[in-house]
Amino acid sequence: MRLVRLDTAEALRPVVNEAASFKLAFSEPGRRYYGAVFAETLQDRSCAVTDDTGPLLVWECDEANGVLQRFGNPVEPWWRPGLDHKTRREAARMLLGALDALGPLTLRVRTSPATDPDGLLASLLQGRGASCAVQLRSVMDLTQSEDALEAGLRSSIRRHVRWGRSNLTLEFVDAANPNEELFHAYRELHRVVAGRVTRPLDSWIESFEAIRHGEGDLVLCRQDGELAGGVLIADAGDTAFYATGVFERDRFEKPIGHWPQFVAALRAKARGRAVYDVGEVFLPEHDVSEKERAIGYFKSGFSSTLMPSLIWTSTPNTGSPK
Repeated sequence: MRLVRLDTAEALRPVVNEAASFKLAFSEPGRRYYGAVFAETLQDRSCAVTDDTGPLLVWECDEANGVLQRFGNPVEPWWRPGLDHKTRREAARMLLGALDALGPLTLRVRTSPATDPDGLLASLLQGRGASCAVQLRSVMDLTQSEDALEAGLRSSIRRHVRWGRSNLTLEFVDAANPNEELFHAYRELHRVVAGRVTRPLDSWIESFEAIRHGEGDLVLCRQDGELAGGVLIADAGDTAFYATGVFERDRFEKPIGHWPQFVAALRAKARGRAVYDVGEVFLPEHDVSEKERAIGYFKSGFSSTLMPSLIWTSTPNTGSPK
């Protein structure tokens, strides 16, 4: 086995890490988008463990402010399918040792049944003294029928969806209608509602290019003929992610956000995606604002399914992994 840096072996990066919970950070569209968001503020530390037959373990991560993660999200390893426990253990120990050599850095890693089926990586991280927290994401199984998806909505959201169906007009920006004027109207609404520019222009350009190439969608809604809001969707592998949503605040007396969100999921199904990731849902012990908690509750209402994973945080190493 040997360790290689991915800046010298880019071909080793998987097009998308299908096992990852947050595939968007580990896919070509996501790499382009987040690369534009963070620009020169991150130092790529991605590496892989290989042998003569190709990569065994790929670890995409970057460094900023003393933390190793991936575009602000926990690292999620890619493993070659079918590796035995001994080989995986040797590869993981080699890679973690290489990260230790970078200096006293904090490491954030996500493990799940897909990326760590036998708990090997969790055991190594626990052996390093890492702390652990549960993350839950609300996900819709798009292999179900449209009727089943609607039946799976929280009852209040079903009512709001019916209201939107009757009272809102929808417009779409997609590969079949790559309308830059509509897309930039959404970008401007985002600026107005936020009260400031929150993302660099290049990141919006990458979002539009992803849509133009069939790797995303923009669902806009109008109320009484005026643009009221919209949801921007980003695709990665078999999953469509709810990336951003923005709505006119003075229209919040009406449930204008529910119908566009549900339609975005149905359109992702029509694009051949198997999963619609609505986003993170918070537990009582999570230290988040009331606004974040309310948004999480909104997201949880679109599915009766929550996808769990463990987020490990390893502070500067106090000993070798076991």
